[in-house]
Amino acid sequence: MKKIFLCLFSLVLFFSVATSVSAETPIKVKSENEDITIVEVEDVQGIPNASVDFIDLAKVKEGPRVVGTGEIGTLGVISEKYTHSTYTYSHDAISAYDVGPRVNDRFLLSVANGQTSNLQHSVSISGTVAFEASVSGTLKSVINLGLVGSASGTVAYTYTTSQGYTGPSLPYTNRDYYGAIQYDRYSAFVNKRDHYDIYNGTIKTGTTSYSGGTVTTNGVKKPKKITYSKDFIQK
Repeated sequence: MKKIFLCLFSLVLFFSVATSVSAETPIKVKSENEDITIVEVEDVQGIPNASVDFIDLAKVKEGPRVVGTGEIGTLGVISEKYTHSTYTYSHDAISAYDVGPRVNDRFLLSVANGQTSNLQHSVSISGTVAFEASVSGTLKSVINLGLVGSASGTVAYTYTTSQGYTGPSLPYTNRDYYGAIQYDRYSAFVNKRDHYDIYNGTIKTGTTSYSGGTVTTNGVKKPKKITYSKDFIQK
């Protein structure tokens, strides 16, 4: 069923977008054919029940429809005329972690053995929600809002100068820190609702709406910030 582009957002934009930060015991992993240690993961949270209004062209082509078997009101036939549809983000479910590819790697700093250092200046990295299958513009926008809180699907993370980074233990002499974007794979569930004006003859007497079902989108890749380190011996 063909949809046209987003016509308006029906959400309140003063919601703050939360983040989830994990900085537990560093985890050694083998990634991109190299040994790295994940020291921090930061994950942006989306907007609960984010919604987007749009026009469903197929519904427009249906034209006004008679209610029931053609009930007659005081002014004529009772009918309904389609006005618009709404996508509302319901929920999501993660299906796989760290599916890659890891992108936007940024060198942060190098710290010597036994030392603690801070960044000399802030560093920013960003990532964008990726879809493994074709998704319409309106549906993509509401999924982006529900998953990361941005209609474009792009989120930015910043490393500040206030955080300290520690050097390695012997026998290593230096530890390099990097920031990057990694992806988790999700399934997103969006509810559709179709809205109509009710007419008694030619006079509008009210509104009504009907469920258009739930749209399930698999293979949605959500970006998250990872901080990782590499230890080495400088000769």
